[in-house]
Amino acid sequence: MIQTHGANKRGHDYLVGDLHGQYALLQTMLSRVGFDQDKDRLFCVGDLVDRGPDSLACLSLAFEPWFLGYAETTKCSRTRPSLKGASIGGSG
Repeated sequence: MIQTHGANKRGHDYLVGDLHGQYALLQTMLSRVGFDQDKDRLFCVGDLVDRGPDSLACLSLAFEPWFLGYAETTKCSRTRPSLKGASIGGSG
């Protein structure tokens, strides 16, 4: 599916590749560039989960209005067994 997004006339657009569960590192980098969740957009073009310590937090980014783009989030064959069937709210 191809998605198009108009120009961001209020802020900046940023691109990120694979997050692989590195939520804290992403937050550090967004802070360094002065990312503003009310104006800026982050386009993810890679995997959210796998390898890193906080895959569930990275999955939760999919629900943020400023987080856009393609991401392979459900590669259960590559995620830790404890994440299979887990819910974002933490009760599953």
